[in-house]
Amino acid sequence: MSLRVIPKEVREACVESGIISKSLLLQVARQPNEKKMQEMVQRIAAGGLTRDEARRARREETEPAPRPQPFIFDFKPEDDSFHLRVQFRKSHVSPDELAAALREVLRKIESSRLSSSAAVA
Repeated sequence: MSLRVIPKEVREACVESGIISKSLLLQVARQPNEKKMQEMVQRIAAGGLTRDEARRARREETEPAPRPQPFIFDFKPEDDSFHLRVQFRKSHVSPDELAAALREVLRKIESSRLSSSAAVA
């Protein structure tokens, strides 16, 4: 049934290229559109791709790009008295962005310290 999705022009190209193996024809049929099917036929014919190589090529084309890793800033003072770790959602952070984030954390700590000392008084 899967082979029926191959358009007539692509089937003719398969026959002309000598692609008659069911396993290779299935790899052609599994392409997302006619253009990709034609490209797969050309790759199989030009490179003599095996079924496994055709599968691998199809998977590589359809796999999503890897997700970018977050930027992580780790800091430990020489005396190991604490460990600071700041993680960003994006993968690249400039020194200015890092400094701004640390200043924001410091402001938050200082404002909470002021709020708690005002509540005690």
